[in-house]
Amino acid sequence: GYNATVSGLLFVPVDKLGALKGGIWSHTTSAHTCDDIPSEGGWSRFQSDQFAVDVIMPLLMATAGSAALAPDNLGYGESFDHHIGYVIRNQYKTSAVPLFLKAQHIIATESECETELSNSVALGGYSEGGFGSV
Repeated sequence: GYNATVSGLLFVPVDKLGALKGGIWSHTTSAHTCDDIPSEGGWSRFQSDQFAVDVIMPLLMATAGSAALAPDNLGYGESFDHHIGYVIRNQYKTSAVPLFLKAQHIIATESECETELSNSVALGGYSEGGFGSV
């Protein structure tokens, strides 16, 4: 996955200045590589419990005042042409770390450097995402 373009979903509280806590929510197992993922909103699963976990949890983190990132993971989203690294621990890091670094840049840029995303982050997930967050 060293040459993969990773994708994900970023939620940021709009009225928070200064230091901003961060969270990464890793999504559940999905059989589809392009439509049941955080960056696509998981809309094809809108009526299911998995939608609630994969999209609502990062949204709740943001409403509580933290920036929340939900990576699509390798093999999903923009990296759909790569092998899905199911329960291969490094693939979760490979998906999340570049997005977190980019989120730090986006938050600093969009807030004209008045908001900074902390280097420490809370990890969470459910199902496959739970394995990736341990």
